[in-house]
Amino acid sequence: MRIFLHLRKGVNGRQFVTSLGKQIRAGEHRTWEAVKARPLTIRHKGRFKASIALVPSGGRASPDHPPPDVAARLSGKDAGFVLRYLTWLLAVKLKRHVAGFYVRVDEE
Repeated sequence: MRIFLHLRKGVNGRQFVTSLGKQIRAGEHRTWEAVKARPLTIRHKGRFKASIALVPSGGRASPDHPPPDVAARLSGKDAGFVLRYLTWLLAVKLKRHVAGFYVRVDEE
């Protein structure tokens, strides 16, 4: 599953990913833990087994969306459950930086 983030004006994708990693390591978002620094890979500390890799994107625009600033890939057997917690993190905790996001579900 892929998530594409659109950041607010003045927020750079690389700065956003770096800042989020620092915040998680400093304990500001206690329900998340940083697993790997490059690419930033985070995991919810709960019972669900899934990880999220975030990378700054200079990506291409799709026909119905502008190009994303950050791309995230959810992987693991509980990716759908972790998506709920990631949505809360983006919409509540990081709303100063995130203008919007959309989820693209991979076909299996």
